[in-house]
This record gives sequence, structure tokens and C-alpha cells, in this order.
Amino acid sequence: MQWIFSDTLDATDRTAWDQNVEALYNYLRRNNEDTLEQLKELFPRTWDQHTLRPIPFVWRVARELATLYRKRPNREFIAPGMTPDMQARIKSIYRAVDMDLKFRTLQEHLVAMNNACLFFFPVLKEDFQGVQPVIIPPHHCRFQMKPGRAMSLDMHDVEKVWLKLPVYTDATTGLINYGVAVVTENEAYWDDTPDDSMVGQGLWFADRSNPLGLIPCIYLRGTEPRPGEWTAPTDDDLLAAQRAISLGFTDLGQIGRMQGYMQGVIMNMSQQQAEDLELGPESIIGLMDDQDFKYVGGKPPLKDNLENLTAYMNTMLAHLGLNPQTFLKTASVSAVAKQVDLIDRESERQRYVLQFEAAEQKAYEFIRLWINAVRGNGLEVYPFADVEVEYFEPAVPVDVLHTAQAERMQINDGTTTAAEILSKRSGISIAEAERKVEDNLQQTAQLQQILTPDERAAQGRATDSERELSVL
Repeated sequence: MQWIFSDTLDATDRTAWDQNVEALYNYLRRNNEDTLEQLKELFPRTWDQHTLRPIPFVWRVARELATLYRKRPNREFIAPGMTPDMQARIKSIYRAVDMDLKFRTLQEHLVAMNNACLFFFPVLKEDFQGVQPVIIPPHHCRFQMKPGRAMSLDMHDVEKVWLKLPVYTDATTGLINYGVAVVTENEAYWDDTPDDSMVGQGLWFADRSNPLGLIPCIYLRGTEPRPGEWTAPTDDDLLAAQRAISLGFTDLGQIGRMQGYMQGVIMNMSQQQAEDLELGPESIIGLMDDQDFKYVGGKPPLKDNLENLTAYMNTMLAHLGLNPQTFLKTASVSAVAKQVDLIDRESERQRYVLQFEAAEQKAYEFIRLWINAVRGNGLEVYPFADVEVEYFEPAVPVDVLHTAQAERMQINDGTTTAAEILSKRSGISIAEAERKVEDNLQQTAQLQQILTPDERAAQGRATDSERELSVL
């Protein structure tokens, strides 16, 4: 069944999609195999004489745009009977499975490949039963829709999913051997493995069952796919930019290296005679009257080539919603420029917020269903709940003094509170911010009471403040 990852009804488009997504996936992991392959195609005879100068463009763009989980978001699980203790246990599960890191990586995949896939597997150890979120590369999964549901983008309308999963690593070669698993709403089993020994066996349980009754998968797309397709198109422009930038700088290095050195040239001398010459400060060359020796150097247009490459890169960054100056850090950037850059990204950020709020809801549903299935013994450990997520974007104050004055005016006008400001600034929940503000006010009041003199100080008597300070 390995054919499922290299051939479909539209083999040409599917193969190109796989290749482009795999290349972007590798670039995101700072793997430059694709650049080397492109170099071999351009220079089939001399590619090994070039020194690669790869630029981690895709990796950096993903890091710059995938910012929702740069700070840990605040989650609240709203349900009848949801106790603080239950909230705390759910949040501890999220920390244990590093859910924030999974979502951050998922957004990076979405930025880089325009597609992202997150599955939820059960953990079935003798001493522990739980759930494990697993990010599947988009080119390692295939989706088959239910009859008559080819136009749907709803996971409930997916009949079957094929997953390319690692089975074992060869101890001698270090190579990872993969198999193909099938997941449906009721089953999960191995469809193909390297030595066929596991074919037909259950992926999660010996009876091949999927106790959830649904496919525990979150699939995100950066753009809408064509009607009848499940996956979104690849970021071909981003891939082309990555190749152009890495190959462009590689070319600049090769041109500079090949033409930067002065080449010795002797007129009216055979190649064999020239090879026998010794050059250096302690050598003497005897030339005939009709012979001439000189050094000749090329003048490659390196500056023009670099300007052309930089202009292309700046244009690409601008169309991605990034400020080339702040992205490339080519000059000192003011706080105002950084603030404007964040404002420019806000529209794109809001699109991601809507997507990941829905993904957070699905993630909790899969987590609670797996916990109920492997720990509940038929009972509901965690109930259905609405997940409210608050994301915190790093703020760049333009002027600390004026920012503080503006915040105080907003508090006095009643348009915000100290807790709301602290919540956004520190990336904590409103409730936690309210507790901190209350503690700070109490400590400030106590300090003022200790340090404030009263009328007894003028009469030479010890004040309450002085007595408290003496204790401190």
C-alpha cells in the first residue's frame, strides 16, 4: 500500500504537491537537501565544486508569523459542574503533553506548508494511560471522503485516513522504517509494514478498535482547497523564494571565488612549459622577447547581483506582511517601526486566532474522549466544555512614560482596568492579574503606612512607623 503516498487519480498534481510539501517541511527543519538537488540539476557536472550558502528563509518566516503561542495562552473550560480542581487537572494534562508547543509547531507548519495536521493517539502503558498529541507532516497522510461527501471539509465526512508512521529505526544503518496505518471512525490498524509482520494488527488496541467513534484529527488549511480536494495548495511562492535566495547567495559565492583571484597569464608559451614554471617571491622567471607575463582578474557584477537578490527578497517579505528592515535587521529599528510592524500583521493574526480557537475546542474534545476511554472504565472523567482561549501578543511600548500615562488615563476613564493591562503585558489570565493587582496594592499600602511620618515625630516620640521599621 505504499502507492498511496505516490499515486492518486491525478498522479502528476499529487506527486508535485508531495514533493513541494516535503521540500518546505525539510526547509522548516533547516534541512537543505532540496537546495543541493536544485544545484545538481543546474550544474550536473560541477555541482560538487560549489559551496552551499543556504539561508533559513522558510524557517525564519514561520517563526516570525507563527506568534499565537509565543506566550502561553490562558484557557478556561466552561461547563456546568466544572470545579476549580477539575480545571487544574485539565491544565496539568495540557502541560504534561506540552500542548502549547504542539500548537506552536502546528502554526509553523500552517505558515510554511499551508497545511497542518494534528492527531491524538492514546498512551497505553502498564503504569500509565493517557493521550498523546502527534503532529503528522501533511505529505504523510491521505484522506478518503465518505460517498457523496467529496466537497466537504468536515472531518466527520472523512471515511478513512492513511498515515505514514515510523515503525522502527534500523540499529545498523540508522534509517527509519515506515509503515502505513489506517484510521476510521471505528477501526485503527496497520495496513502495510516493512516486513508485513504487523499487517492487519491494531494500531492502538489488539482488537483494531477505535473506541472514540470518530477520527481524532485536526486538519488546518491556510487557503481554501479546490472543490473536491481535501488539502490546500502548497506555498509554491515561498518555496521558489527559498530556492532563489539560497541558490542566489551560492552563486554569488561561486562567482566571487572563481573570479576574485588574479589569474597568471603568459603569452606565447605552451601549456606544458607554463606548468613547469615556479611562481613565488624566491623564484625568477625568464621570458623571451615575444613573451609577456601578467595577472588578469575578472570584474564580476557582484554588487548588481546582490542588489537584484535583495530587491526580490524585500518584495517577497513585504507581500508576506513582514517589514524587511525588522525581518532582516539590516539597520537599527525604532520602537515605532516595531509597533507598526505588529499592526501590519494584525489582520493575518486574527485569521489564525479564529482557526486556532476552533482547533483548541477540538483538541480538548479529543483529549477528554481519550482520557474517558482509557481511564474512565465506562464513566465520564471529564465533561464536555466550551474552551475559551485568550492569546497574548508581545507589546512593544513606543514610550514607556507616555504609555504609563495613557494607561492611567484609561483606568481613570473606566475604559480598562489595571488587571486587564497587567494581563496583556504579562500573558496571564484576568483572574490571576486581579489577584496580583490586589496583592500589589496591599503591599504598597503597608509600605506607605510604614514610611509615612505622623505629628508625633516633631515631638521627639517614636512613631508607629519607626517601631515597625525597627522590627524589620
